[in-house]
Amino acid sequence: PDSGDVLALRDGADGRAASARAVVRDLPGVHGVAVLGGTLYLVTDRELHAALLAPDGSAGEPATLRADVPDPGPAAGHTLAAGPDAHLYGGPCALPTDGGHAAALVRLRADGSEPETLARALRGTLGFGWHPATGALWGMDHPDALPVEAARGAAPDQPSLGALHELV
Repeated sequence: PDSGDVLALRDGADGRAASARAVVRDLPGVHGVAVLGGTLYLVTDRELHAALLAPDGSAGEPATLRADVPDPGPAAGHTLAAGPDAHLYGGPCALPTDGGHAAALVRLRADGSEPETLARALRGTLGFGWHPATGALWGMDHPDALPVEAARGAAPDQPSLGALHELV
């Protein structure tokens, strides 16, 4: 994140990167990266950006979609993912929340609009993903490193100890 460069890695036949090239340069604080529908999404400490991807894997100039990403504080680095519903997901504290809450998992449209808080009071959630068969959203916590899932319909303002809400 300190260099502000986003690299594309080409896989060698041995599972190691055979080559690396910068597809985005000079975007200070960039940490979360996701691809959705031919667009590269990047989240920094304070902004959400989007850049069109070319067929060769290069990226256009990033445009700022939102400049109101909550400050990550001393634990800099936001997580960003493209969901199976063609929305962006950021957390904890990675994307602006409808209530301005920190340590939240947020879903928003690919154009950066309509942020929706799905879970608040997350602690130590390092990453998240969707179960391939059920579509349930799971989180991985630190330091325990155990996946935990909250019950469907749990109140988003209840402390969840890192558990993420199952999506509809």
